Amino acid sequence: MKMIERICLCCALVLAMAAQAEDGRSVQDVATTDPGTTDDAAATGSETLGPNEILSKLHQENLNEIQEGELAQSNAKSSQVKKFGKRVVHDHQQADKLVMAQAKKLGIDLSTTAAAGQGEGQQEVSQLRALQGVDFDRQFLQHEVQGHEKTIGMVKSAEASSQDKGVKKTLAKILPKLQDHLKAAQALERKAGAPATGQR
Repeated sequence: MKMIERICLCCALVLAMAAQAEDGRSVQDVATTDPGTTDDAAATGSETLGPNEILSKLHQENLNEIQEGELAQSNAKSSQVKKFGKRVVHDHQQADKLVMAQAKKLGIDLSTTAAAGQGEGQQEVSQLRALQGVDFDRQFLQHEVQGHEKTIGMVKSAEASSQDKGVKKTLAKILPKLQDHLKAAQALERKAGAPATGQR
């Protein structure tokens, strides 16, 4: 009788150990293969811009805006558009100094990732270069509204997701000027009689 009890006890212990081992594997499997966790991390990673990418994009945007602002001073008909173009040049030059300074601190060489004459915005610059007078004013303001809406969205997203305090501080300094430019461009569009781009 004692022999049977011992056999039963051993069987119970073996089954308990097997169950515990199985539970351990299940917890590990869930932790490493949980589709919700993995998908969220992947999604976050795909939407988050690293310091190199965000600073490079901002540097390129600044270069494009400076060129467009300079064109406004020479090609625009409206004195207010010319004045706005001058403001765009000044503010984006200052913004680019902040971007370049932060890139230097992080050891990022922006000259290898962005330069005048490169990037998506250059198509817009080329289009503006061929325009004069009222046609230039209309196209320039439209570009300014659409471009600043896009850049503001990018900056807000990057500021919220960035883990680098220096980058976040740089973005926080740049954002107000971008928002001011957007409001000014929208106001000039309304004054010119065209519906402000991006207004809902």
